[in-house]
Amino acid sequence: MKHIHDPLPALLEVVADFLKDFAEDRDILRNVGINIFDYASHVHPEVPPEEMLSLFTPLTQEKNMTTMIDLLRDQGLQQGLQQGLQQGLKQGRQEGRQEDIEKILSKGVLSPEEIASTLDVDLAWVEEIARKIRRPS
Repeated sequence: MKHIHDPLPALLEVVADFLKDFAEDRDILRNVGINIFDYASHVHPEVPPEEMLSLFTPLTQEKNMTTMIDLLRDQGLQQGLQQGLQQGLKQGRQEGRQEDIEKILSKGVLSPEEIASTLDVDLAWVEEIARKIRRPS
C-alpha cells in the first residue's frame, strides 16, 4: 500500500503485479482485489469506480490472469461493488469532513456559521457536531 498515492496508472500496475500471485485462487483474488479497490477509491476519489476497473482490466490481461471485471461478473458483484464503493466514498468524505469540523471547532477559531459557510455544508450539521463536542456522550 506504499504506492497508494502514486498516480493511478502506476498504482494499478503495482496492484496487477501483486494480484498475479493470487490468480489461481479466485476467492483470494476477489477479496484482496475488492479491498484494494475500496482503499484506492478513498485515496483517488476523483476517479469513478467504473473507470478504475476499466483502467485495471488491460493490465490484468497483459499478465494473463483473470481480470477483475471478469471475476466480478462471474460472482455477480460488479454492480454491488460500484454501489458499495460509491457509498463508501460518500460516507468516507462525510466522516472526513466531520473530523475536520470537529478539529476546527475544538480550536475555537471559527464559529459554526463561519465553518458552514467556508466548507459549504449545512449549518445545522455543524451545530450538531458542536453540541456533541461540548457534551461528549
